[in-house]
Amino acid sequence: MSKWSTNEMPTSSGHTNDIIEVKRQDQTPITSLQASIDAMQEKLDEVGKIIYIGSVEQVCLQLFDIQDEFRVQVGHKAATCVPKNVEKFQHNAKKNVDVFQSSIGQLDARVGKLLEDTT
Repeated sequence: MSKWSTNEMPTSSGHTNDIIEVKRQDQTPITSLQASIDAMQEKLDEVGKIIYIGSVEQVCLQLFDIQDEFRVQVGHKAATCVPKNVEKFQHNAKKNVDVFQSSIGQLDARVGKLLEDTT
């Protein structure tokens, strides 16, 4: 039975947040350096409406009418995605997005305090 799975996978470069790789079942890779969310979105749109939001710790996807299996790797996190249990996966993805946004907020607050302390 098909299901979602997430695996820890180091990248060959040793970096944890620089590569995103998407493969269809025919194993054709689409790889790009993480320049921006927009650049990745453009690449991902080519293979089936996957939206990526994340950091080293998060791989979050929303799936729309996907017929094939996809493998997405961002840094050391990877997810193999098939159109089963979409609701459960989207629920987990939303939690990850919330955690990510909270982390960004905390980072912004720390940077703001550092700037105040140095002026």
